[in-house]
Amino acid sequence: MRGQILFEESRPGEAISAHQKAVEYKPDAPLLRINLAHAMIETHEQDQLPLAVDQLKRAVALEPDNSMGWRLMAQALASQGKEGEARLASAEYYFALGRSDQANQFAMRARDMLDRNTIEWRRATDIVLSSGATQKDIEDAERRNQQRTSRGVIISNP
Repeated sequence: MRGQILFEESRPGEAISAHQKAVEYKPDAPLLRINLAHAMIETHEQDQLPLAVDQLKRAVALEPDNSMGWRLMAQALASQGKEGEARLASAEYYFALGRSDQANQFAMRARDMLDRNTIEWRRATDIVLSSGATQKDIEDAERRNQQRTSRGVIISNP
């Protein structure tokens, strides 16, 4: 409660210690971890961002459909320059909201930015497929993207 009051008074740095105590008291409460991460992000201190992402990953592992956790994670990852992971977190955000078109768009963008040999890339693919795309749709998009990056423009099919 104290942490939330401090946060709402635009004192996120001071709110962190109160939120940390709440997480220590109840580590399996995703909302407490999200509140802590939110305060960390709002300090606008780069060294707080990895800590915030860690808290958010723990929160969404406990509650995968928590859209606020995914939105904040996308924000923190983008602030760190981790664009592929940020796009995936945005896809998860829209997926949690049931907005499959937007989830698909962000997941496709994430796939273009992430290394194919990662669990994040596979999760982005899962979101694309669960959003109604087919394997052929994915292959067509990959082909177009490859053409775009290798030539600088999209080449039409003969």
